[in-house]
Amino acid sequence: MYKLINVINIWISFLILPSIAYNDVLINTTAISSPLLRPRSVRLPNATFPLHYHLHIKTNIHRDDFMYAGNVTIDVDVRESTDEIVLHTKELKNCTIFVYDLGTGLRLNDLTYSYDANNSFLIIHAHEYYQVFEAGFKYRLEILYEGIINEIFLGLYWLQYQNNENEAVYQAATQFEPTGARLAFPCYDEPAFKANFSICLTHGNTYQAISNMPVRSIQPGTTDNQLTTCFYTTPPISTYLVAFAISNFGYITAEYRGLTQRLYTHPSTINKGEKQLNASVHILAAMEDFLGLNYSLAKLDHIALNKKYGAAMENWGLIMYKESFLLYDDEADSQVKFKGFLTLAHEIAHQWFGNLVSPIWWTYAWLTEGFATYFSYIIIDLLHPEFQSMEYFLVEIAAKAYSYNEYSMRPHPMTYYVENENDIRSVFDIISYQKGA
Repeated sequence: MYKLINVINIWISFLILPSIAYNDVLINTTAISSPLLRPRSVRLPNATFPLHYHLHIKTNIHRDDFMYAGNVTIDVDVRESTDEIVLHTKELKNCTIFVYDLGTGLRLNDLTYSYDANNSFLIIHAHEYYQVFEAGFKYRLEILYEGIINEIFLGLYWLQYQNNENEAVYQAATQFEPTGARLAFPCYDEPAFKANFSICLTHGNTYQAISNMPVRSIQPGTTDNQLTTCFYTTPPISTYLVAFAISNFGYITAEYRGLTQRLYTHPSTINKGEKQLNASVHILAAMEDFLGLNYSLAKLDHIALNKKYGAAMENWGLIMYKESFLLYDDEADSQVKFKGFLTLAHEIAHQWFGNLVSPIWWTYAWLTEGFATYFSYIIIDLLHPEFQSMEYFLVEIAAKAYSYNEYSMRPHPMTYYVENENDIRSVFDIISYQKGA
């Protein structure tokens, strides 16, 4: 169950937006039926494209409060004249929307929005349909909303651990692959719609926030005992790779070739990750040398979470792991260590295959997962020949790639078109990982 605490509706003032004088009249929220009656694809239209997101999320997870308030501002380029702007949102409440012409700073007055629940589409349009958004123009969408930090390990979710006093201590983290970003903020939630992200997180002052990029500033929040942590702007990135976590975790750090890597975990397990952090340093350096292309961000963080399923997620600059895949004792057997090294190498390989170069659509998920799986064995074989990883590859990967019947799954081509959310999730299977490798 959610533990909910009454919250006051909060107007979030975003600190880093450029200064443009806006006529602050909010969009009319009267829904009309015509946008929902027209036939439309489950894919986003290509008429508009996001350029830059400013995302500010305010949480009180340190108080065991699972409500949060969000403010996302999206600069949008209109590439074809259109009567609507369509983006994704799902299970977010109390939306207030403003739209401004970026060239003049003036608000567009004659607008409303509709919600297509079947496709999770937020559709912004005029009261009477006409081509209100002209090609070549840029607009700014500002959307204020509320959400719930969930317990399903998708979107923005909560976790907990027991401290030394046997008290539950809560954290918040994200899992956006493949279609979870829309659960945390309105966005163009398809991999081809890459954009820059500037992220700010407001949280309790006993907690810290981490995200894809290094911290740019930490300022007092709007209420006592709160801080707002802002991060440097990302390079163009797909929404499924955006990530952040809010916790009271500690970290250990290592630096090599001018790149800082940190490993975050809750205080009682802080020293368990030293060997894994050292392994990550060597794996990343080996990947750079093998590919002849350096890792492209200013830092790489790893965080161990008390997740119930899933090995790890390769978010660009912030890899999230299930604890058992990142933290283990020195007495662990060689098989556990080998699996841990493979997991590290797989997620680090994704920093090139999937993050730097991303699939235009989930049809090509095997290009990210297949390459990451293959390179994890290649790199571990280079660094730790004692594991004989390429021999293991023949048994664990090559043979398993064709074991469809054993897993009661239907064979399909590696390049396999899917559209709806359930089918998208289904492509992360033996064919994308093992057969792709």
